[in-house]
Amino acid sequence: MPSIPFSLEVSARHVACAAPPPPNTRCLQFRERHFDARGLAVRTPGEWQPLNETIEGFTHREGERQVLRVKRFNRTPASPGASSTLYVLDLIIETEIVTP
Repeated sequence: MPSIPFSLEVSARHVACAAPPPPNTRCLQFRERHFDARGLAVRTPGEWQPLNETIEGFTHREGERQVLRVKRFNRTPASPGASSTLYVLDLIIETEIVTP
C-alpha cells in the first residue's frame, strides 16, 4: 500500500555512508522538510543524516541541493543487509546550485 508523500531536502554534497555499506561508499545526505497546505515551508527542518538507499527515479548531481516529494514503501529485503524501505521520487519541489 502506498504511503502518503513526504518531503526530503537532499544536500548538494555526498557524505560517507554509515554501516552497512562498504567502506569509502558515499551516500546522499538528507533531512525532512515540512510544508503547509499552501506549499509554504513550516517548522525547522530535521537533522541532516546519511541515506544509505537510493531514491528510485532520482539522480543526484553533486553541487545541487534539492527538495523532493517522495513516497516510502515497505518491502521484503532482497538480500541480507538490504533495506526494507523503498523510496520513490514523486516530484522535485526545488533545486538550487550550491557553490563550494
